[in-house]
Amino acid sequence: MKTPEHNDLKRMYEAFTQDHDRLRQDAMASWGPVPQARGAHRWRGGVRELIGVTIMRSRITKLATAALVMTAIVLGIRAINGTTAWADVVRALGDVNDIHIVSGESEVWLKPGKKSRYEVRDEDGGYTFVDDGTRELRLWHRDKTAQFRESGPETDRQCDLLRALRGEDTHYFTKVEALGRTDDGLKVYEVRTSLPEERITAIEIVLVDPDSDLPVRTTRQVMNSKTGQVRARIEETYDYDPIPSELFELIVPPGYTDITYLQTEVLSGRVVDEYGKPVTGAQVLTSDGHVRARTNGRGLFFIRQPASQAIIRFPMLVRAVRPNDPHHVAWTLLRNPRHERQRYSHSDDDKRQLEQSSDVVIVLADGKTLRRFIPPDPGTPVFANPNDSHPSGVRDIVLKMQPANVVTGRITDREGRPVADALVSLGLMEIAVGENEIYVHRLGRTEEEENLLSLLNPEDAEEVRNRLAFALTDENGRYTLGHLPAVWHRTYLDAKADGYVNVGKTIFQDEGNDLRLTAADLTIRGTVVDDHGAPLVGREVEIDVDSDEEDDFEIEEVFTDAEGRFELTGVPAVEGLKVQIAADEKPYDWGENELTHGRPFIYYLMLEQPVTLEPNKKEYSITIVASRPDITLDIQVKDTEGRPLADVPVGVCSPRFYGRKWYISELVGKTDSQGRCRITKVPRIDPLQLWVGTPDPREFDDWEFMPELSEELKAAIRKCQSKHDLKVVTVQLEDGKKDYEVSIKM
Repeated sequence: MKTPEHNDLKRMYEAFTQDHDRLRQDAMASWGPVPQARGAHRWRGGVRELIGVTIMRSRITKLATAALVMTAIVLGIRAINGTTAWADVVRALGDVNDIHIVSGESEVWLKPGKKSRYEVRDEDGGYTFVDDGTRELRLWHRDKTAQFRESGPETDRQCDLLRALRGEDTHYFTKVEALGRTDDGLKVYEVRTSLPEERITAIEIVLVDPDSDLPVRTTRQVMNSKTGQVRARIEETYDYDPIPSELFELIVPPGYTDITYLQTEVLSGRVVDEYGKPVTGAQVLTSDGHVRARTNGRGLFFIRQPASQAIIRFPMLVRAVRPNDPHHVAWTLLRNPRHERQRYSHSDDDKRQLEQSSDVVIVLADGKTLRRFIPPDPGTPVFANPNDSHPSGVRDIVLKMQPANVVTGRITDREGRPVADALVSLGLMEIAVGENEIYVHRLGRTEEEENLLSLLNPEDAEEVRNRLAFALTDENGRYTLGHLPAVWHRTYLDAKADGYVNVGKTIFQDEGNDLRLTAADLTIRGTVVDDHGAPLVGREVEIDVDSDEEDDFEIEEVFTDAEGRFELTGVPAVEGLKVQIAADEKPYDWGENELTHGRPFIYYLMLEQPVTLEPNKKEYSITIVASRPDITLDIQVKDTEGRPLADVPVGVCSPRFYGRKWYISELVGKTDSQGRCRITKVPRIDPLQLWVGTPDPREFDDWEFMPELSEELKAAIRKCQSKHDLKVVTVQLEDGKKDYEVSIKM
């Protein structure tokens, strides 16, 4: 499904690749003497990205813009493989312990904290935000009020960005350019980065101390990626001296009123058993994990939130569970009667609409069927004002216990031995209700899951905290995932354990849910070149298993280096093992990655190389040779009367590659006034086909959102759709023949 954001990617890319000499000149002219970076401390920790934006009012907006330069640093790790001066900046930032950022009236302090979290203090004029890694304290100085809460989404986002500095990949466009040095000898870089979710592009001038390789001052210009309108201009300075722990203590100053418990009721109702009797002590959970409660002695529950946070995100799935009873659950689905629906553009049925929150998505086709499906009673939405589009709460919800679905199974190794303490979890849940579809991303964590979460290592905890359900296997390798509404038809089950390859599979109700884990003990090294001896650089390499009996192995992909070399570690020793190279798809950052910048992209076919396993052998070396695309197609399109047809789009395709977009790029052309079109550098794939007029809508309904196609070509496709039906033509290939003439009648 393509969202409106996809339509902006091309504009975003163009916006941040424009020349910005004026920003450079203004920034350089505005800088006086620049302080040297201090305190380049040892330690493994990350660095908080640049937060302070004094001319922005929203903390979320501040965090969004702040992410940009640090995202550039993260991408720099993968893009340049530690070979340039910018890589020295990356390494220096990775060694920093504490960081202090000043931007006008805004100051931010960060240091490593508890359980892989980071301690944060943000002073911004009339507002102070402190997080000690577990809880937050917010102070509003004008009103002299204070509020405590658990570390929430804002801090999670900060921590995610900090973790990104330690090697996690991102999908942002990035380009780094060295501009030289200042008169004081400081290194000057320009960093251009785009944050798609926020439709933000930033151009950053970064001054780096040559001795410590740490940034000391930046000037950032933040703009709307779609319109080019400048949203902010921020100047910041940094130092890296040790920060005292006292700065992160959650202390309410004298004279401040603690409003933590000044709350408003957002959800209320009751939980009853199968016979309508109240259920005492039931946990009431929601897909919004922060909204939860417990029933009282009369089976009633009241979910309250601080007044400043009383916002409900619909649709929301609410369920109630009894402790130690995984076989029963009560649930309902809350919807907003005034929901502003969006058109669902994933299928050819343009009447379907979306109701979506971050946790639940409804593809709505038949409202009556959906209403009959939801258990009574989902309660009554309450609107604080008649013109409000979002309810301030829902009351009189009735949750009635019913049999739950319980997913059980056994995790073993390949010899059938049980694997104890394997972490098993469920991902996205799909529910079909007539023609309606519901996708549930979260269900809310039970108290048992909360307790387990506190025992897991930080990496595993972060991975499963937002899963539908999770559990550890016992000494016999068995697990139980209960309390699930018995309405789903498909979900994704995965398992991981130390020393094994992560494995997963799509499961359906009432089928076996056992998984086999395979030891992660092979290393595969290789080189990828073409038949002209040229290395394939920056291509994605991963493993695949050619077997219907195997589940989905989850191994992180790698990329070929400047010599076309790669190394895959932690590979399972299973029959049917293959190495795959995505040589037929252009990486998103091809033009910005310093390894591939300036290289012409050649569309080879997707490459696969079987690995023949040998007893007790743990390391393998392979060479993969690709055939360079060398076919030229001279195409002429005519009508049934033999007259040439102009402005008809023509593109290369093949049923062997359905679902891959390798041909929606240079391998698309348009006929001229004589009805002729030439497409060169076509891969030698059999069968080789051409689509004429428009891409096949069954596979490429989203061609309008593809930035690879020019607006001119898209306009031609739209025009052809009204005049001609899709036509697919097969080109018969001959050994050794490179040039083909293809005549097509529409």
